[in-house]
Amino acid sequence: RAIIVMSQDNLEPDESDAMALRVTLSLTSLEKLEGHITVELSDVDNRHLIELVGRQKVETIVSHDLIGRIMIQCARQPGLARVLDSLLGFEGHEFYFSKHPELDGKNFAEASFMFPDAVLLGIKPKDCERVIINPDGDMIFQPGDEVLVLAEDDDTYEVKQEPSSLELKQWTGSQKDMPSIKTQDQKPERVLFIGWRRDLDDMIVQLDEYVSKGSELVLFSQQDIKERRKSMQDGGLKVEEDLQNIKLRHAFGNSISRRHLQRLNLSNFDSVLILADEQLELDVTKMDSRSLTTLLLIRDIIHRKRTGVDDDVRRTPTKLKHHQREPSPSSSSSSPSPPTTTTTATSSSSSSSSSSSSSNTLSNNQEKQQPKHRRVPPRNGTSLSSSSSSSSSIQGKIFHHHRRSVRPPVDQESWRRDVLKGETKGSDGRRCTIISEILDPKTKLLIQSGSVSDFVASNELISKALAMVAERQEVAQILQEILSAEGNEVYMRTVFRYLRPGESLSFFDVMARCHVCGEILIGYVRPGREEPILNPADKRKKIVWTEKFMLITIAED
Repeated sequence: RAIIVMSQDNLEPDESDAMALRVTLSLTSLEKLEGHITVELSDVDNRHLIELVGRQKVETIVSHDLIGRIMIQCARQPGLARVLDSLLGFEGHEFYFSKHPELDGKNFAEASFMFPDAVLLGIKPKDCERVIINPDGDMIFQPGDEVLVLAEDDDTYEVKQEPSSLELKQWTGSQKDMPSIKTQDQKPERVLFIGWRRDLDDMIVQLDEYVSKGSELVLFSQQDIKERRKSMQDGGLKVEEDLQNIKLRHAFGNSISRRHLQRLNLSNFDSVLILADEQLELDVTKMDSRSLTTLLLIRDIIHRKRTGVDDDVRRTPTKLKHHQREPSPSSSSSSPSPPTTTTTATSSSSSSSSSSSSSNTLSNNQEKQQPKHRRVPPRNGTSLSSSSSSSSSIQGKIFHHHRRSVRPPVDQESWRRDVLKGETKGSDGRRCTIISEILDPKTKLLIQSGSVSDFVASNELISKALAMVAERQEVAQILQEILSAEGNEVYMRTVFRYLRPGESLSFFDVMARCHVCGEILIGYVRPGREEPILNPADKRKKIVWTEKFMLITIAED
């Protein structure tokens, strides 16, 4: 029925794809080959060659390209990672094709309300290989056409009774009940990539298609900056010519070093993508450990800056006693701060962050005396000497001086909400979305048990995508469309785009309003919940929609 050709992890990308090409040639030469072939590739540049060889019998999944697209979309829309994870694979709800002669002569908008156990997504016309997702509402079903639906299984849905004339009148006239949609110009974004992957040049081009002009991308890793530029040039990326909307910056540092991350001024970014570094791809446990550490470090740094908690975690507030004195000048001067890391061509915000900390940098004489790799003692961390001869007035001044200098302690509930739950906001209220790539499915279970949200399990998603394309060849077209900047994509929408606060409407009612906007409603996220509800069971049940609901739609924009 179907054949899957897997990529070789122990080979270089081009060598692995060459092996896949050889296997594909061997399979297509068989006379009695039935079904289709699904080929996993490592480099998007080799896709065209495989498709030429396999013709209509072969569908390709480029693993790194697919994950790169998912990462970019999820970083720009909080909560989308869980939606895409639910859509891919065979657990929950997935894509199915089927024929229904009773729909012949009906339009797409009317047919949408005839599936109480599924969500109608598109049409596959007869004698046509192309799947039309989210067609115009007046498109008529012809004999032999197939429907594309989102359902729990292929035997859990069917066409049932047609909606009543009253319902149709209500739904077709729902436009007058909608609030006016205020269109806002897309603002420039600041994006941070942490880590280095071999296809990073393709991800940069994809990001350039999503963001508006004037946006900024900072690349932060331990990869040498000259080697980065050479790698991008070898991949065919000409920064000055190919990037229309992004201004590219480079920063050098260690992603699991708090000091290095602090200098990036993280709260000024709109989104942060933590990528699996190509040097550690084969050691999934080590790579996931680094990714998880980086994720929590970033959230902790942003949380501390927003709440005003001292970000020097080496210092622990000491209960001051009346017999304590200020540290002597000699003891305080013996505690220099560490030298700053080298940052090349960083963004303006990271430069300002570095300049603000310049007062803590070692002087030239101190740098000569300080060993390069010597562990530096904490600032203001010297012990306080006691003296019984100190006067009470001096004791009072010292006590009040230290009380003013000690920052408030970390609020545990606030820390859990911001750092573990991912509600990461800067001091100005600006939300920074952080998405992390993990490789080992065991890490996914660990993250879920620890309530750490927003991650992409790349290897697991690739396996799910391969299985879905192997089951039905046309699924490759669907994934290609919903994971690219062109065509229809999955969006997380606020409810007030379609209704007014406190309205009591059914899923079908809201779906009708989405149709007016040229969108398809596929589910929603309840307030206080993280797991999305796709294809809800009772679509006629009334729900009081509050501002904390999020709707999940498929739309072109």
